[in-house]
Amino acid sequence: MRAVIFVNGTVEDYQSMRDRLLPDDYIICADGGVRHCLALGLTPRVIVGDMDSADPSVLRDLHQQGAQIERHPPVKDQTDLELALERALRDGADEILLLGALGGRLDQTLANLHIVAQRRWPVPIQIAEGGQAAQIITGGDRLILHAPAGSTVSAIPFSPQVTGINYTGLRYPLTDATLRFGSTRGISNRIATEPAIIEIDQGVLLVVVDVEAETNETESRIKIDLSDQGMAKAYGAAVDHLTKTVTDTAANTMADTVAESVTESIPEIVERTADELETAKGGKERQRPAKSGEE
Repeated sequence: MRAVIFVNGTVEDYQSMRDRLLPDDYIICADGGVRHCLALGLTPRVIVGDMDSADPSVLRDLHQQGAQIERHPPVKDQTDLELALERALRDGADEILLLGALGGRLDQTLANLHIVAQRRWPVPIQIAEGGQAAQIITGGDRLILHAPAGSTVSAIPFSPQVTGINYTGLRYPLTDATLRFGSTRGISNRIATEPAIIEIDQGVLLVVVDVEAETNETESRIKIDLSDQGMAKAYGAAVDHLTKTVTDTAANTMADTVAESVTESIPEIVERTADELETAKGGKERQRPAKSGEE
């Protein structure tokens, strides 16, 4: 099931947004993103957020039409998009498309990109805007780009460095290359043959495809393949983290227990030792042979 999450960003091309939708998409709105859903004449399955941006009367109408309202307190540690992503995963999404996540406020746009980049999500998450599509990939991933020749492809590091970068089907190829955070070397490449492929060994890389830069087509088709190598690294990292956490916790618990036990038993040890010494001394006095003249 593909979940489509509407985010409350600026949208200038609703037709392009409509072209990306499929009949069986599972529609979720992140709070104010509901306005984009309404502009397309859609009724969402779920609306998630603190509801500070959505019109209360609109929420009531959509609720009567069957939409679920997942309301969160205004003071929270996660953005509405983050909450919507987690809801999509709970509801069984195996891929996620974000619409309206770019444009508008710069801080929100950057935050939305970092939400996707912050961890290895268990399903591919694509961000689309107009004729552009963006995908975050991490170490071991293999990104397959189905887009017409001439489409612009930019690769932007989202970690201190990205290593083992390999391009296939791009005009300017890379082989086992490294891009460091802040590098512009990966900007404005071109698709030479379809499909093009981007692979990395380590790091986090944002890949942006623009099909309108050199073509007349308006639809970008990006497919991601989470390779076995990438999944193994993800699971391995998770297991290592869990093992370290359990080991550290056990070690700390044991140390605390031993320290507490020793602290509590020191007075007992001192008292017992004194008693034993006194008893032993008394026994020696009783066992000492009497001297001449002693009775």
